[in-house]
Amino acid sequence: MKTKNNKFDSFLGVSSSNGFYGYFQLLANEPDLYLYLLKSGPGCGKSSLMKEIASIAFDNNQTAELIHCSSDPNSLDGVILWDKKIAILDATSPHSVEPITPGMMQEVISLYHTINKEKLSLNKKDLIDQAKRYKYYHKQSGSALANAANLLRNNLQTASIFYDDDKISNYANNLAKKLITVKDDCSAGHKYSRFFSAITPRGIIFYEDSLRALAEQIYVIEDDYGVCSNSILKTICNYAIDAGNDVFCCGCPLLPEEKIDFLIIPDLSLAFVTSNSWHKLDFSKQNVINYQDFIDKKLFEQVQSQLEFNQGIIKQIVEQSIKLQQQAMKSHDKMEEYYNPAVDFAEVNKVRQNLIKEIFG
Repeated sequence: MKTKNNKFDSFLGVSSSNGFYGYFQLLANEPDLYLYLLKSGPGCGKSSLMKEIASIAFDNNQTAELIHCSSDPNSLDGVILWDKKIAILDATSPHSVEPITPGMMQEVISLYHTINKEKLSLNKKDLIDQAKRYKYYHKQSGSALANAANLLRNNLQTASIFYDDDKISNYANNLAKKLITVKDDCSAGHKYSRFFSAITPRGIIFYEDSLRALAEQIYVIEDDYGVCSNSILKTICNYAIDAGNDVFCCGCPLLPEEKIDFLIIPDLSLAFVTSNSWHKLDFSKQNVINYQDFIDKKLFEQVQSQLEFNQGIIKQIVEQSIKLQQQAMKSHDKMEEYYNPAVDFAEVNKVRQNLIKEIFG
């Protein structure tokens, strides 16, 4: 994996219109990737362990992908060591992962034995209450995002009437042929599913630096309504994979199964990204594609006010979702306060040191 500084950040799961939506299980199908699956409670050292492993990789000039937790972006849900083809994941709810071929390509590392049940039971009632609150607020946040997603989907359908589909398709195919190398071995490339943006308790977070780390040449598609960008990105994604190139395909958090926001082809140091009101992008020497080059302006003017009204409502709903996630994070932080003193961190350290030795020698 080619990067400028051996580091890039991503999300492997996000809060979406369907609740938590993630690609964790897909990692078990990524070629030659060995998975360490961490199992433990909140505040028991999983994120700290992964941060230390990433730090060692950086010290050894190895490339690491930091997978952040969308419920608390300061915490890690995983780290992928690309040079070693190893991933360490928080494999607990809401992104539980179980081994498919245990001992061959996946391995469970349990830290449950480090938890003192007697100490934990001292706060049993409030711990259970906080877990219920955490689940409740996340469910309410998901309901809000479902409403926002419906409006976004409505905007996509409405906007589609003023786009010239044939013009977009021809442009996308010509651009793909111009920029993407067809490899000689005729084997298809691999699609890595990620999110580079997320709706979190800390607001909307977008890892713009990850794009810079993975690509020198960046094409920015300015498209507030997503029809043009989504069509171009899907066309280029399929072309790149058929041509034998691996790609990072990054979905829209509100409509992860329907809309692509970013596409990166690391081996070509090439990226195609959507710029809109959620994430305005400005790269030096950027190549700009503007949606207005593909629309019927008279038709657009007839529906523009409705589209803009919906965009405003979507933003208000997302802001409400963020507030609900903040309440959920407070409950999660309280749960960590109860778990932390009940953990034998000397035993956690033994597990950590053994894992570090196994990975780095």
